[in-house]
Amino acid sequence: MKNILPILVLLLAGLVGGCGQASFLVYLFSPENPTTTVEPEYKDLSDATVAVVIYTSQSTQVDHPLVRLALASVMGTEMKQRLHQVSVIDPRTVVKFQDETPNWETLPRSQVARTLGADYLLYVVLSEYSTMEPSSLNLYRGQATADVSLFKAALDEPQCRVWGRETFHVSYPQNTAVGVTASNDEEIAYQTQRLLADLVVKKFYKHKVPEKS
Repeated sequence: MKNILPILVLLLAGLVGGCGQASFLVYLFSPENPTTTVEPEYKDLSDATVAVVIYTSQSTQVDHPLVRLALASVMGTEMKQRLHQVSVIDPRTVVKFQDETPNWETLPRSQVARTLGADYLLYVVLSEYSTMEPSSLNLYRGQATADVSLFKAALDEPQCRVWGRETFHVSYPQNTAVGVTASNDEEIAYQTQRLLADLVVKKFYKHKVPEKS
């Protein structure tokens, strides 16, 4: 049957005519693209409470004052959607702690997690973030680079780092910039943050990816 399907597709395409109909038939009768299962790199986040903490430079905060809150919110939403019974500390609580605690970044990560009432701390060092194409005022292109680690509140340094440090980079749109008349800063920022969150959270749940040919 598998060997007959391509012939049937070609015969039916000839009968119905037209590129659109033929493409649809190829899609309809083609076997599903093969995939492979990727196991989570860390499995113990189910039923846990996680605090997402975003660290940025002062210059990034000046240019993008809401990025810590926005990115933590997007990552928290992705975690709640993908991981079983995960609770996420309100990002507003996290940012308030950062703003009201001088030199918080020098504290042990497990202590920060306990202070925030979390079982785990997802620590995101945002080393690059922009929504405009470099050296352009008329082209949008989101760029984000982050080093991400996971710390467990119940463990002391240095054992509290239970996953990472791993570097992620995303861009949106991926292949080309877009003009300011075709998009807006909020949309570019959101899509860039969403791509980064997707890559990070995938490390913590089983998922499928296309097989490499």
